[in-house]
Amino acid sequence: MKRVLTLFIIFSAVASAQVKVVASVDKNKINLNQHISFEVKAEGSEEFPQVDLSPIKDFTIASGPSQSSSYQMFNNKVTTAYSLSWNLLPKKEGKLTIPSLKVVVDRKSYITKPITIQVSKSSRSRSKRTQQPEPETQYIFLEAYTDKREAYIGEQITVEFMLYTQVNINDLSISQKPQGIGFWKEELQSPRSPKFRLRELDGVRYNVASLGKIALFSTETGQLILDPMILDVTASSRSVNRFPTFDDLRFGDPFSIFPQSERFRLESEPVELTIHPLPEEGRPENYSQAVGQFSLSTYIDSSEVEVNRAVTFKVELKGTGNLNLVEINEPDFPGGVEIFDRKRPVFDRDVFRDDFTGVKLWEYIIMPRRSGLFIVPEMELVYFNPAENSWKVIRSKPLRLNVEPGRGTSSGSGSSQDVFQLDQDIRYIRTSPMQFRLIRQEMIPSLVWWLAGIGALLFILPGAVLLVQGDSESRRLEGKSRTALRRSRRKLKRITSVDDYTTVSKVITVYIADKFGLPSTGLDVDTINSLLTDIVSDEKRKELGEILTASNEGRFSPGKAQKSAVELAGTIKEILTSLEEEL
Repeated sequence: MKRVLTLFIIFSAVASAQVKVVASVDKNKINLNQHISFEVKAEGSEEFPQVDLSPIKDFTIASGPSQSSSYQMFNNKVTTAYSLSWNLLPKKEGKLTIPSLKVVVDRKSYITKPITIQVSKSSRSRSKRTQQPEPETQYIFLEAYTDKREAYIGEQITVEFMLYTQVNINDLSISQKPQGIGFWKEELQSPRSPKFRLRELDGVRYNVASLGKIALFSTETGQLILDPMILDVTASSRSVNRFPTFDDLRFGDPFSIFPQSERFRLESEPVELTIHPLPEEGRPENYSQAVGQFSLSTYIDSSEVEVNRAVTFKVELKGTGNLNLVEINEPDFPGGVEIFDRKRPVFDRDVFRDDFTGVKLWEYIIMPRRSGLFIVPEMELVYFNPAENSWKVIRSKPLRLNVEPGRGTSSGSGSSQDVFQLDQDIRYIRTSPMQFRLIRQEMIPSLVWWLAGIGALLFILPGAVLLVQGDSESRRLEGKSRTALRRSRRKLKRITSVDDYTTVSKVITVYIADKFGLPSTGLDVDTINSLLTDIVSDEKRKELGEILTASNEGRFSPGKAQKSAVELAGTIKEILTSLEEEL
């Protein structure tokens, strides 16, 4: 029954599929002695197509037809394809045309689109072929596609890079990712291994793969340009698709029809974009640079708490747009509530969508210092919606926080302290004279001496342990300081990516932290500058600060970086070597 049901589903899906007829060639620029492969494919049909080739006048049918079929099932959807292909030889040079053909599939008639073929004169000598390469269809190239060429500032522009090829790819690597000034860039897709699929472009068949998809958010207006992606490819020679000619045999090149490996450097075309400023009409004063579609919510992890007990206040921004560029105003907390910590915002992106969509979360640690009912007022965000071409205002709901008096506190007091009775105010005064007597040393019990010795040992032992630990810690810090330069050089050698600015910045902060025995977290340009004041020269401090600033620009604003991470790494090696002598 299962087999019968499966066959029923397959045949039902095939029967209900919509038939699509496509005519294509393997190339549209050839010489007079070359052939082309002409194919007619019927997708979603139940039989091979019937093609009338009589309208073709400019080509001779050298061989064919060859039959092929394919079957695919995905998400319970069955796709079948039946193809017929012929080898055609041109009768003359010039601009030839394969006209529209009548194709009958499943007793229905279809008309294909005409295809234009450029045929050039054949070369007559080997020297001429060397001086004037044979014009052919562009059989491997890189294209950049954008969803729009005009946008508002801050609006997402999606760019996808597609590799088209008619030869086998042996190896490929991206030598330069697309860069541009005036953009904030986010990577949407970056496939580790390209997956090729068959596609027609202007009537020519190619194997096509996506090499990545990025989202651009402009930070400037006007005419902006996204630089090309540069790709290094090792592929088979295109000569495998060519018939051997008399010239090949005459001039000693009988093996030119076999594939050979070639190295290519491919570049996509620069992408020119027009960026418009946001409309001034209806623009609110408290605009926060947000462009897209958003929703805003606030939360408190507990609505009831005691005085001097910390709670977490969260601000959540959901939506699609330039989320990483959006900042919110500081919440207007009521009096009597102290803010202890504001954590860095955390962003969680939805990786299954092409639009830059996700959730951005801010967290605050707050502590009420008095009891009572507190109202955390609503928060507001103003943004521009490019889909509706209008300004929007969203607000969160106000939150209630009920604070109960804690132990040792009273309602309405700022911060109270417990009061304890230590003793009575007046003690009994002895009126009779005190009597004293001498006690000999022998009369002191030995147990007292033992207890005194143990007490002294316990008093001395912690200090000794701390002394040993402190000495061990100082030796460890001294070792880190002594080997800081060697470890930094080792990390700098591993920087091979042009946009690995994070490692560049980390090498500098870790080196300074190891030399001064400090934790590397929290070290910024100002802190490092103050540490090196009066120790190294102003010129070296300035140069180190400039490199740190450049690496931070490369991390957070790739388009504004003047130097690559590899160039900065080479400069840092020289600076750290000179700093080692002074530190």
